[in-house]
Order: sequence, then C-alpha cells, then structure tokens
Amino acid sequence: MSAQHVTSVEEVLRAAAMLPTVPKVVGELIALLGNEFVSPALIARQLGADQVLSAKVLRLANSAYYSAPRSISSIDEAVHMLGFGVLRTLVVSTSMADSLKPVAGADLKRFLRYSLHAAVTAKYIASTLAFDGEEAFTVGLLHGIGHRLMEHGAVLPSSACARAQASLYGFSYANVGAELCRRWNFPRSFALAIEDAPAPRLNECDSLAAVVHVAAWRSLAEEEGLGPDELASTWPTEVADGIKLPRETVLRHMPPLQVLSAGLEELINA
Repeated sequence: MSAQHVTSVEEVLRAAAMLPTVPKVVGELIALLGNEFVSPALIARQLGADQVLSAKVLRLANSAYYSAPRSISSIDEAVHMLGFGVLRTLVVSTSMADSLKPVAGADLKRFLRYSLHAAVTAKYIASTLAFDGEEAFTVGLLHGIGHRLMEHGAVLPSSACARAQASLYGFSYANVGAELCRRWNFPRSFALAIEDAPAPRLNECDSLAAVVHVAAWRSLAEEEGLGPDELASTWPTEVADGIKLPRETVLRHMPPLQVLSAGLEELINA
C-alpha cells in the first residue's frame, strides 16, 4: 500500500504488516494494575503466568534505576516492594520494546533510545510538578510508537512532524499511537495524552500531554546534539508555562539523560 492511498488511521494499522501485539496476559495485567482495589496476590499470580515477562520485570526491578533496598527475588516481592504504579511501568515498557520489529531503513535502536529518554525526562518533570511520575514515564515511552507504524505503512518518514502529517493526511503519528493504545486496552489517559502531546490543549489543563510534549522536545534535542544555546532558543515556552514548568528545571537542574536512564539499558537492547 503506497503513501498516496493511505487515507486513515485504520489503513495505517492495516498497512503495518507486523503490527505490534501485546500478549493477552499483558493486557489483563494492565487492566488489573489500574484497579487500586485488586489483590496483590492476584497481580503476582497473573504476572507469574508469563515466565519471560516475569524474568524481565525482575531484572529491571533489580536494576540501578529502581534502587530497591534489597534484592528482589520473586514476583510476590516485586509486587509488594515496587507497588502497582512501578509494576505497570515495567510491564508496559518491556512489552512495548519486545513487540517492535526492525523496519528496513529505520533505526530501531535510535527510536528506542529516543523513547526511553523521553520517558525518563517525563518522569523527572512530573516529579517536580507533583504529577504521577510512573504514568508520565509510560506515556513518554509510548508517545512515538505511531512513528513505527507509519514506517510500516510507508505513509511518511518518521522525521515528519505531526502538524505536517495532519495537514497532508488528516491524521498524524499521534493519532495512530493513540488508536494502538486503545486497541491494547491501555488506560484512556494514555491514549488521550499521546494524541494531544504534539499540541497540548493547555486551556483544558492537559497536563500529562504537556509534560510529554516537553520531554519529547528534550529527547529529540539530545538526538540532534543541540548545545546549551540551542536548547535555550528552542525551549517550548508556551507549553511549559501552561504547566508552570520553569526552564531552569530542565535546562539547568535536570541530570543528563544518560544518568536518568542508567539501569534501563535493557529496554533499548532490541
């Protein structure tokens, strides 16, 4: 299917021959982890049903990034020590990274690094604003997945911005990514934030989308090798002001992205 004939999000999803899929157990886990009243024992039992996912979650739970006070050796311990929010982040993160396949002419490693840097930046920003850091991390990690599907569908190069895609086709990678999240049965807030991240509706207090917008800007700037002056001159002032985020928080006080993401390298070792 050529780019000229792709006219809807639905067609992009059909054109993506290797559409990412999430195992049934993961979909069920995401739903369970969104319920604060669910039994931790049920979460542990559900997670333990997938040995590969369990092993990867345990490796990440014991990574330097999460700095657990002691070694976590079982899923039961992971559930009790990390909590539902962190577990949801780990489950979604590992599933997304594992579901993506290489595309000819596209740099999967670079895409995963960009996504990971956006995720840790989003979590850092959210923590300074007293927002949900784990939710910000997860949405930051997922926000660009529509790019991968559009590469499969040969709609536009992944470097094209959402505004250009929307102008040409009536939809963008953000719409594609949001629809994929809906099909994966992820929380509604994920899809809404991914869809709005390229242009947050600040008058509607679209805080999560705004956090991800700034995080994506910072991660892309890292990929493009922008220096301090260029970072200052391209700072997304309007969006940052909408969530009362001082530029110094990101440009001066935030640790380097390699430091923020230390311990999560496994996510980009695709």
